[in-house]
Amino acid sequence: MASFASSGFDISSTNSDVVHELDGSVTPVTLTTPPPKTNDVPNLSPPHVKENDKPLHAQMKTRGNNLFKSSDYLGALELYTSAITECEKVCEEDNPDVEYVFNERLVEMIEEREHAEKTELAKIRREKEEEERRQEKEARMKERGEEPLPAEIPPTPRTPIPQPPINYPPSSYRTLLSTYHNNTAACLLPLGRLPECKTNCDIALSYDPEYIKAYIRRAKVREKILDKDANPWNGDGEEGEGGGEGDIDGALSDITKAIELMSLKTLTKSEQKTLTSIKLESNRLQKLSDARMEKMKEETMGKLKDLGNSLLSNFGLSLDNFTANQDPVSGGYSIGFNNK
Repeated sequence: MASFASSGFDISSTNSDVVHELDGSVTPVTLTTPPPKTNDVPNLSPPHVKENDKPLHAQMKTRGNNLFKSSDYLGALELYTSAITECEKVCEEDNPDVEYVFNERLVEMIEEREHAEKTELAKIRREKEEEERRQEKEARMKERGEEPLPAEIPPTPRTPIPQPPINYPPSSYRTLLSTYHNNTAACLLPLGRLPECKTNCDIALSYDPEYIKAYIRRAKVREKILDKDANPWNGDGEEGEGGGEGDIDGALSDITKAIELMSLKTLTKSEQKTLTSIKLESNRLQKLSDARMEKMKEETMGKLKDLGNSLLSNFGLSLDNFTANQDPVSGGYSIGFNNK
């Protein structure tokens, strides 16, 4: 084969990795292999593919965050919703033998369990109060020298109500899903889709009961969302369709929980500002709650007074014929009658 020679060295045109010097010695060299041709095609891969092989749901969340920052709430909402679906799918594929509970069904099961526990506690409390009243009555009869009450058959020991098991997703997936649902709620709030926003906050907190951001966000939506049970006497529709009001007490409960959780952790400067802000919110909501309670008391007393007057009118009387006088010594009240 032909070779290229110079005055100082001789390089063979073969794939040799040495230089043959004129004095007969050999010098090793390292040949650099040129990179393969790419036909100069640019990299058209979307930016999210470069995220170090993150799972698809995490990539969707990152893209959703970017859209949310640019106020594209609908676009972000679509990506967060897709991230939830993908994350649930991966969770089930990783654990095919377990039927996990997700979304609204998880919230329903938790509420059903809490309701059953409250019902059971109420029954136990009622039975205890009945037994205490019975013992007090026996004590009074004994003091008067009366015959004691006949012995009662002891109640059958209460069997705890079996609760259906809740198959929560593994903790790593719960953390992801709670974040995705809270982000979904963040999109729904400025879009005015308040019931959906609250539902996603509920789901986020069912996955992570100590999620401070979800409590704060749910407090915002509970203050705005219609609560027809807030004031059953109000039928004027002044503060909501059907006479309902925002769930002020629910919002106050969420803010109080957020303050409690933040007080248990070491806070950054940003978190300290947040804590100061939500404490102010707590004070504002407490004033609203107190004002609403006073309003309810006045309306309730007005309704009761109307009822009393309607009954007394059959006898030619009204509540104005009666006065309540407080004894300054005992603090008790006596009822006086004025025949006007």
